[in-house]
Amino acid sequence: MLFSYTTLKKYIAHMPPPAELEDVLNMHAFEVESVEEREGDYIFDIKILPNRGASAQSYFGMAEEILANAANFRVAPQPAERFISLQKLLAEEPQKKGSAAGKRVTVEVKSPDRCARYIAAVFTGIKQGKTPEWIVTALYAAGQKPISILVDLANFVMLETGQPLHVFDTEKLTGEKNAAKTIVVRRAAAGERFCSLDGIAYTLTTEDLVIADSTQALAIAGIKGGEYAGITTLTTDIILEAATFSGPHIRMTSQRLKLRTDASVRFEQSLDQSLAHFAVARFAELVYEYAGGTLQETVDYYPHPTEPHIIALDPAFMTAFIGADISTQQIKDIVIALGFSVTDGKMGAIVHVPSRRTDITTREDLAEEIGRIYGYENVPAVFPVSRSIAAENEPMFDLKNIVRDILCGVGFDEVLSYSMVSAARAGLFLLPLDGAREALPLLNPMSSERSHLRTTLLYSLADAAATTNKYFPAARIFELGKIFGGTDKKPVEAWLLGMIAYGEHSRQHSGAGIPAHLTHAAAFYDLKGSLDALFEALGIADIWYDDALLQGEQGKQYEALLPENSAEIKSGDRLIGIIGVMNTRTADADIPVHTAYAEVDMAAVLDLAETEQEYRELPKYPAIERDISLVINGEYSYADVMEAVNASDAAYVENTELVDYFTGEQLQDGEKGITLRIVFRAPDRTLSRADAEREEQKIRIALRKQVNAVLR
Repeated sequence: MLFSYTTLKKYIAHMPPPAELEDVLNMHAFEVESVEEREGDYIFDIKILPNRGASAQSYFGMAEEILANAANFRVAPQPAERFISLQKLLAEEPQKKGSAAGKRVTVEVKSPDRCARYIAAVFTGIKQGKTPEWIVTALYAAGQKPISILVDLANFVMLETGQPLHVFDTEKLTGEKNAAKTIVVRRAAAGERFCSLDGIAYTLTTEDLVIADSTQALAIAGIKGGEYAGITTLTTDIILEAATFSGPHIRMTSQRLKLRTDASVRFEQSLDQSLAHFAVARFAELVYEYAGGTLQETVDYYPHPTEPHIIALDPAFMTAFIGADISTQQIKDIVIALGFSVTDGKMGAIVHVPSRRTDITTREDLAEEIGRIYGYENVPAVFPVSRSIAAENEPMFDLKNIVRDILCGVGFDEVLSYSMVSAARAGLFLLPLDGAREALPLLNPMSSERSHLRTTLLYSLADAAATTNKYFPAARIFELGKIFGGTDKKPVEAWLLGMIAYGEHSRQHSGAGIPAHLTHAAAFYDLKGSLDALFEALGIADIWYDDALLQGEQGKQYEALLPENSAEIKSGDRLIGIIGVMNTRTADADIPVHTAYAEVDMAAVLDLAETEQEYRELPKYPAIERDISLVINGEYSYADVMEAVNASDAAYVENTELVDYFTGEQLQDGEKGITLRIVFRAPDRTLSRADAEREEQKIRIALRKQVNAVLR
């Protein structure tokens, strides 16, 4: 806003020089964007933020701000007689509901949500003359041109108090000559035409607010007056409007009509209701002094009077918040200088904040005001005092970090993906989620592709693999993420580990003539090996893979995986995950043909993981390795074979691992060949060959007996 230095001096005695004024305002109040010397005057362009529009966008408000900073000037400015007079007018604001009906004018507000207060003041006997020079100076400084004494006085009062005013010619309003005129505040009719003072026609909508008489619109509320009731040099009787309109609605109308005025700029910032009475009282003084007009009647629609904000004054909090040791008396002095009042109560001092200071509602707001007047440059630079509070141990958080380290160590890369999927992808639950079998839809989805919360990580990782496959022939990817299910009334969620791999197994099984099931199996065991490494690192020993439930009707929930190359991951009888080769026909993603996927319940892993690792010293004696090759019927699984080995009661067995798996023409249909590597070691001596052969024989007997193995 533009302020004339010459005009400001009429409100302040001992006005500081322009340069000093600029410095103090920049440091303690508002940014001064420029100072221009113009015909012996200095025009200050001061940037006032919207939250201070109701209190500082006026000469009175800016003078109040300068006086609040009196201690920051070399010579303290003092309030001039005009400022003191305006303070008295402002204090006369009635704190009670007004009357909307009078003998000369009646106000009818049909949109109370958009008009909190409406004052209609009737003036008669006006003798129009020349506008005083000091008012003309103030208008020019603000970028306005003098028009007529009544318009100029209304515009000047707006500059002085911050409250826009509008003047109607009483004789032009519809109604009998000596009867009460009616002012109606209503929404415009759809398509209603309105012609402004400058002759421009506007088409209004029902979202626009207008001021009307009983027949037609007189003004677009808070923005522009119309031709119909405009004043002329012959006008002697007027109705003065001072109102409080809804800021957001004024802004919407102003933007839609591309009509921005000094009044609309102020109304957009949600003015305080007390300014309306203040402006009417000031206009009454000026119109009587310079135009001889007399105030005959004031009608005040004011259903909900504003009250001052009350904030407890806590000096200890203020000094701690600001970071400076300010005395209680100094704090009170600053508060009073700001135009607030302080009273002492039983619970301590209370600050009464004027309603026009809409930006001060909390004790933190008050502390910031005290701080800026005190001067942030006076606040010492010290390190803040803080207390370090140890975070509570979160087992799942720690486990996820451990899993990340392990998987990255075996060649996996982590991805993060959206938790939202399409409706078509939301029905698949690979793992049970507390019995939940319903996907949760979003209330406001971003798109149809993100309409539901996911129930599995499979599709997220399949999309990642499809993208990666465009650039890399092989990839290992994992994600630690949540899945969701249940109902709106009982939603549930769970942390899962999803793993997907493709390409690595192709090095062994590639080329013409290699059956597809061999490559599928290689993909399965490639990912299974990574899972085994994870479980081993976490200290989970009793893991086995069960493919029994993946066959027939019971395996329909796993239709995204190939049943013949998939298995449930279990610990005892507890299901903790699933692993398998993805079915490219149902995967809903352009993934490689031989892609393996695994999904693990992190809550189960947390229950089973051994956080404490048992220390064992390195073996002192050498081991003996023996390979056992056998052929078994396809109905037996590797878990059955391992169960037979464990049941053999063979001594000195340190480790058993699968080193080869084969099928082919050399075997009969339904048979498969495997090779086990058994490691024998004694903790107290070196084993002999005879010792190893004796224990190996026990294992061979158990294999023949329990899985009908044919040993080779």
